[in-house]
Amino acid sequence: MPELTAEHGAVLAAVLERLLPEDENGPGAMSLGVDAYAFGALDGALAHVAPWVSTVLDGLSTAAERLHGSPFAGVGAAAQDDVLGRLERGELDEVDDGASAFGFLHHLMLEGAFGDPRHGGNRNLAGWRLLGFPGVRLEVTAEEQQLEVEVGGRLRSLADYPDLGR
Repeated sequence: MPELTAEHGAVLAAVLERLLPEDENGPGAMSLGVDAYAFGALDGALAHVAPWVSTVLDGLSTAAERLHGSPFAGVGAAAQDDVLGRLERGELDEVDDGASAFGFLHHLMLEGAFGDPRHGGNRNLAGWRLLGFPGVRLEVTAEEQQLEVEVGGRLRSLADYPDLGR
């Protein structure tokens, strides 16, 4: 990834896992492959923002060290949550426009957790199962469009439709 080091990767993985931690409701970001999605996106379609992301991740590590004594990837979950909360509120001097940076990282997590697995995340369709999303449907009946109706059948992704555009 241009501009992103192994240290940046560790910080990004820690951020993604704090944004979607594994709990009794289901898998977290790492189990869903959100890191693979994010690294792929930042090395591909989002490469133009990779330098900015590296600056944000550096700022998070510097802020964590100032506030909690160690870089972001090396502090505990509560300290990471504190730093991310301050980022979201725009309270970190180390990151310009922290609220926008938080929004970007949050959006990246959502894409990786709940997007089509074709793009590298949502491993084993677990993100869709977590949401109760029935997957890609080329045809939907009127009954399936009603509220509170569970759509049955096999969970499908774009990989099940090889003739659809890439």
